[in-house]
Amino acid sequence: MNFAIFDPFELELEVIELDEKIPSFRANVRLTIKQFENLIRYEGATWFEWRVWNEFESNLRGNGIQGGVLMDINENFTFAMKPLPTGASVDLRIKKVSVGSNLSTTLAVSAMVNHDIAASLTSSFIEFGTFTL
Repeated sequence: MNFAIFDPFELELEVIELDEKIPSFRANVRLTIKQFENLIRYEGATWFEWRVWNEFESNLRGNGIQGGVLMDINENFTFAMKPLPTGASVDLRIKKVSVGSNLSTTLAVSAMVNHDIAASLTSSFIEFGTFTL
């Protein structure tokens, strides 16, 4: 199973493992941000609880671009959509802390999108679907 959005930045999630004990899935995450002559790329993996993903998808389904917040199990990955009169704000934050050292890295991107892009983002999450046992 794969999920991808391409505007306002490129975000891809590739489901690589399912865990039914703690209903969750592990996904490879790829993020590409292009801005002017700059290019930022991130690749990593994280776990999402099915319940949290399903709640996010349900919020989008019920509220349209009213949005919601999606977080991974460790709260290191956060994707949020918030309504605006002209569309929505889209915020993505990825944080990683090295084990055994005091190195911490945070990547954050924010974008204001119009109603068409907000609707496209909402549709992408809804089309990816929900998880059940």
